[in-house]
Amino acid sequence: MSKLSKVFILSTALLVIVYISSCQRPTLPPGENIEPNTTLANIPVEDDTLFALATLHWDGEDDDGFITGYEYRYTTHHISAGDSVVQAWEETEATSLTIAFESSDSLNYQVFEVRAVDDMEGIDPTPATRTFYTRQTILPVTKILSPVPEQKLFVTDDITDWWMGVHLIMTASDADGEVVEYAWAVDDGDWNWTLDTALYITPDYFSPLEGEHTLRVISRDNTNLIDDTGDQVTINLITPTFDKGILIIDETIESKFPVGLNFSDAQVDTFYTQLFEPDTSWDFQKSGMPPKQLLGQYSLVIWHADDLPSFSSVEDNHQLSRHIHDIMDYLNVGGDFIMSGWRILK
Repeated sequence: MSKLSKVFILSTALLVIVYISSCQRPTLPPGENIEPNTTLANIPVEDDTLFALATLHWDGEDDDGFITGYEYRYTTHHISAGDSVVQAWEETEATSLTIAFESSDSLNYQVFEVRAVDDMEGIDPTPATRTFYTRQTILPVTKILSPVPEQKLFVTDDITDWWMGVHLIMTASDADGEVVEYAWAVDDGDWNWTLDTALYITPDYFSPLEGEHTLRVISRDNTNLIDDTGDQVTINLITPTFDKGILIIDETIESKFPVGLNFSDAQVDTFYTQLFEPDTSWDFQKSGMPPKQLLGQYSLVIWHADDLPSFSSVEDNHQLSRHIHDIMDYLNVGGDFIMSGWRILK
C-alpha cells in the first residue's frame, strides 16, 4: 500500500470518528423569544376631552422576528356614576382604528391599551396606553313614516312584479352625530339590520299573514348607541279573495250636472247596471269609501263621477284622489279598475 493510500484511509477514519462523536453531543436549546414592543402615536394627546368616536394610531417592533398583529381594549370609568366598564381584548391587523368608546355618563374617563403580537405568538407584556375623556353621547331617535298606525293593507302569499311586500319607510336623527344603521322587526321577531330607510317586508315574515301585526324599528348611531325606544305601528293585513265579479262605486252627484243635462240618480244607476251588470253597487255620497275587506272581494271595481266638478275647494271636487292609495294597493295585488268621470284625471 502506498504512502498516499495510508494517509487517505487514516483521514477518512478520523472524519468518521469525529462525525459519530458530534452526533452524540446534545444540541443547544433555541434562544428565548424576545417579546415585541408597542408604541402609540401622540394623537390624541394625553387626558384630552374628545367626542366618543375617536381614532388612534399605533405601531410595533420585534428585534428577533416580525409583528403579526395587535390586541387592543379599553376601560371606561364613569365619572359621575362611579362605576367602570372593561371591554374584552380584540384582535386586529390594523395599525389605526376609529373606535366608538362607551360614553353613557356625562363625562367618561377612557383608558386605551394596545399590545403587539410577534411571529412566535409573543405578546408585549407592557401594552402602550393612552388616557383621555369623552363626552356623553345622545341616543338617536327613530320614526316610522309609512305605514301609518291602524292602516289596512292588501297582501298576497307571494311577491310579484307589482306587489313586493309591505312597504316600510323609516327615518332617524341623531343630535350629536349621524345614524349609520337601521333595524326592523315584525311582532316579536328578530331584528333585521339594514342601511336602507325604505324597503319591502316580504310575506314570509308575517305568521299568520292575514290579520293584525306590529312593525318595530330602531337605529344605531356612529358611536354604537342604539335607540332603545324606537317606534312602532300596528297594521292590519287583508288577503283579497276576488271571489266576486264587479263592484260599482257611485260618486256621481246628479244635481251638479251641467245645465241642460237632467238625469236622476235612479237613471244613472240603471245606465251603469245595464252596461256592466255588477254584483254590487256602492253609493259613495251616502257611505263614503268602501272598506278594504269589501274591495278585496271583487275582481273589478268601476268608479264613476260623471258630474261637473268644482275646483274651488278639494271638498267639492271628485274624491277619488283622496283614496288613490287604497286603489293603488288594490291594483298592486291583482285587482282591476275602471274610472269614469268629468275631468276625473285632474
